[in-house]
Amino acid sequence: PLLLRPTSMHYEAAEGGGTAALITSLPNPLLWWGGFAAMAWLLYRLIRSRDWTLSLPLIGLAAAWLPWLLYPERTMFQFYGIAFQPYLALAIAAVAGAMLATPAHPVPRRQTGERMLLVLLIAALVVSAFFYPVWTGIEAPIGFLRAHYWLPGWI
Repeated sequence: PLLLRPTSMHYEAAEGGGTAALITSLPNPLLWWGGFAAMAWLLYRLIRSRDWTLSLPLIGLAAAWLPWLLYPERTMFQFYGIAFQPYLALAIAAVAGAMLATPAHPVPRRQTGERMLLVLLIAALVVSAFFYPVWTGIEAPIGFLRAHYWLPGWI
């Protein structure tokens, strides 16, 4: 869940050594970590308001992740986390819905939520465009590919 060590699926250096093509299991970090932040918010809201409609993404994440904790000695690859993705998306959608508010809320509150959500959406698109070459194996300069190594375990 922390994206500490993604799996490299493909690496091919071009002749001359200035460019390479690679494919990794890295998701969009903004959406991945944002999904876990959304899960934390949903858990907080569930405890505070006892609104059980917020529990679906939490139950799904627990069902996908907790069985792995029973076998810590097993080799675990980061791409196994794809099972978490639908529940992270549901959590993000639930938080987005809360940000948008309802017509009963004051206009400034709704506008602030809409603007924040628009900024987050644009940021997610920009990060996705940045990571597109390492998801698809597009040949790119090695320096550009190294810029995708945000954590030490990503090298």
